[in-house]
Amino acid sequence: MPVLGSPANEIKTKLTASYARGNDTSLSVDSVDNFPNSPQVIRLTYGDHWCLLIYSSVDSDNVKLVMGSATDYAAGINVSSGDDSYTWPAGTIVELVSAADYIAQLQGKFDPAAGHKHTGAAGDAPTLDAAVISTGRLVLARLPDGSAGYFLQAQGTGEDPVWVLLAASDIPALDASKITTGRFPMARMPDGDSGYVLTAQGAGKDPAYAGLPPAITFCDVEIFNDTAPTDWTAIDLSSIVGANSAFVVVKASSPDSNGFSIQLRPHNGVEVSSSGMGYVYIPASNYGGYVDTITDGSGIIDLKASSDSSTIVLSVAAYIK
Repeated sequence: MPVLGSPANEIKTKLTASYARGNDTSLSVDSVDNFPNSPQVIRLTYGDHWCLLIYSSVDSDNVKLVMGSATDYAAGINVSSGDDSYTWPAGTIVELVSAADYIAQLQGKFDPAAGHKHTGAAGDAPTLDAAVISTGRLVLARLPDGSAGYFLQAQGTGEDPVWVLLAASDIPALDASKITTGRFPMARMPDGDSGYVLTAQGAGKDPAYAGLPPAITFCDVEIFNDTAPTDWTAIDLSSIVGANSAFVVVKASSPDSNGFSIQLRPHNGVEVSSSGMGYVYIPASNYGGYVDTITDGSGIIDLKASSDSSTIVLSVAAYIK
């Protein structure tokens, strides 16, 4: 219970006889001079004890009280000792007080030490629990300041929120269907080996980087110009197609008039037949043809002719690797 301060407009007197609160209907005092003859609030003070009462009028040296809990202004403000039946002895100070001052004081709006009512300054306002504010919303201007670009993040029960920057872990995982506008810049595409291309892998599968499909290279590079060998003879094409397997198309011709056939195969590969891949017949002088074969893993092929009586000229016309 608060200890009430003395208001500035007090008019004092003293009890000439004891008073038992709730039993007596009037107070006997030294003098009622300057006490208004109309309902007012008085304060009784004796030592650490005090209480407030309402009187209706004054007569001679008596102060007539308003009785009953419904109208007794002090019904809810008992003596500081908590003893409602406290008997106030003769000599107890009786003060005329301002009801408005006490009401303001009990509401936390009156400072008895300073003797002034609430000025509206922050220091004069009572401290309130958040539960008292049960309606409405605070305006944005009342939120604590934070650095530009930061967000107010909850820290858990009983902890003050703090301003933080968003972290990658704060961003929820979104399905691609949520991204309905715009295009990703190239810098957001997944990394891949230089020269590779992004290729589809089928429904429900991630695309993957892969090398470009083989491209045909056209050329005209002579690789043999000599008497046709009748035994398998190696010809190294690695300076043209690389030291790797490759598909090659070879142009064959002869300046001689003798007709003959030639066969080509991968180095040390299987014997080829007299028709199909790797076989061509050169019928006469200045005639020729094209024959295709593949190299071994080192870019080498073998040549064999049906006759060694003629010169043969071979050139790579095209290859794929």
